[in-house]
Amino acid sequence: MKRPLAYLTAAWSGEPDIDMELTAHYCRLAYEAGFSPLCPLLYLPLFLSNSVPEEYKAGIDMRREKCDAPERNPTGCRKARAEHEL
Repeated sequence: MKRPLAYLTAAWSGEPDIDMELTAHYCRLAYEAGFSPLCPLLYLPLFLSNSVPEEYKAGIDMRREKCDAPERNPTGCRKARAEHEL
């Protein structure tokens, strides 16, 4: 069965351990609901550092690429981005 993608994003509280745990939990809920969760905020910090300006910008660009891809989310993600900058 091909699962539809679910793009998940969230604001970080500043507590990395708690943030990662909650994000993984939300991804699990999406999976159990029949989706294939895609959460850049969960995997990008594994290899990018926000303290390095080039890597911080690369992370934003990667999130925007996935968010704007029409095959991923034809309307909802762009609407959300128009209201709240990534």
